[in-house]
Amino acid sequence: MKIIVTTAIVLLSLIFRFSAIAQEWSLEQCLQYAEQHNKDLLAQEEAVQASISSQQASLSGLLPEITGRAEMNHYWQIPVQAFPAELVGGEPGTFVPVRISTPWTASFGADASLKLIDPQTWQSVKLSSLQVQMAEGELHSLKQQLLKNVRMSFHHVQSEKENLHAVRQLYDSYVEIHRLITLQYEKGITDQITFNQSLTLLNDRLEGRAQAGIALRAAYLDLKFWMGYPLNDSLTIQEDAEMPELHLYEFNATQLPDYNLRSLQQIQAEQQWKVSRSRMLPNLSAVAGFQRVAFRNSFDFFEGGEWYNVGSIGLKLNIPILSLRQMLYEPAQQKAQWKQASYQFDRYQEEQERVFQQEMMQLEQAYEVWQNQQENLRLARQNEILSMSKIEKGIIDMLQLRQIQDDLYRVQQRLSQARLDYLQHYVELTYLQDN
Repeated sequence: MKIIVTTAIVLLSLIFRFSAIAQEWSLEQCLQYAEQHNKDLLAQEEAVQASISSQQASLSGLLPEITGRAEMNHYWQIPVQAFPAELVGGEPGTFVPVRISTPWTASFGADASLKLIDPQTWQSVKLSSLQVQMAEGELHSLKQQLLKNVRMSFHHVQSEKENLHAVRQLYDSYVEIHRLITLQYEKGITDQITFNQSLTLLNDRLEGRAQAGIALRAAYLDLKFWMGYPLNDSLTIQEDAEMPELHLYEFNATQLPDYNLRSLQQIQAEQQWKVSRSRMLPNLSAVAGFQRVAFRNSFDFFEGGEWYNVGSIGLKLNIPILSLRQMLYEPAQQKAQWKQASYQFDRYQEEQERVFQQEMMQLEQAYEVWQNQQENLRLARQNEILSMSKIEKGIIDMLQLRQIQDDLYRVQQRLSQARLDYLQHYVELTYLQDN
């Protein structure tokens, strides 16, 4: 019975595995899988949680702090303190040494403090809140970059699949041409040189088909890498969808994928300057303490004897008076870094607008090239059909045939590359506008 159950489990797992392999993945499925399995994205999600914990730690600095303490001392020489001799009837102006403890002392208790006015802690809390927003901004930026890479890799695979299909068609088409030439050669209509040249072209087409297969496997490898998909497992995507229409975008800096993150970096630099300035301000805390103290001539704290209670409550004020590092140099450094971050933010927007304009021009160019190559491919295929008609009639011009085949192969490669270029520029533009 146990063997039957084990076998059933193995069979079910194999069925699920093969069904996953046979599944054709859509672009949306690939994107969803990447969001759940990409290691960089998962690591950044943990960084967000770490920043939230850091923020909570900063907020806890505004809450009361309580610490316990215990102490035991043995004085092999009892401390001495001098008192005015006139307290015990001595000569005024002189002092009497008095031992003020016992050989053994012990104490235990607790201290509490509450920050009432602490500008530095308040500014640090604001800074930690910004750091949480920055971690979330980095997660958003990384996610958008990842989705862009998955989209580009997905379209790359589609392009390589289409190219492989076209190259196979070219190979199959030339197989038919070579068959006709072989018939002409066997009838003695053409010579050995023509036959050998045709066979060389056939081998070239076979080599091109193999190269297209390797390119498709490499494209799949990139897609699986960005998805976080097991590299050794099989993956198949859906057949090519319709090409997106040419759309001209308007640049909007606030829609850039890193805009919020870059803006927060500038705000963080300003907040760090405020934190450095807050170190020059006074802070006020409420403090309280309680302890029990015992004095013994020997180590007999647990065998009786009196313990004395000591308690206090009050205020503690700290006022920075002189520290050139904290009062002058660190604020000046932070202010300079704040200005630097402000200039870098402005420069970032200018640079991204330049990249956006370049992508728009390249998108329009890729679209025109793609349209032209489609027409060129139609003409090249027409020339191939006409050449086959001439071969059937016994008219064989190998120079013309080679030129026609080279043109057809070159146009097909250019069409495939133009299509891929158009899709990649399209994805880049949608990424730059965070769509």
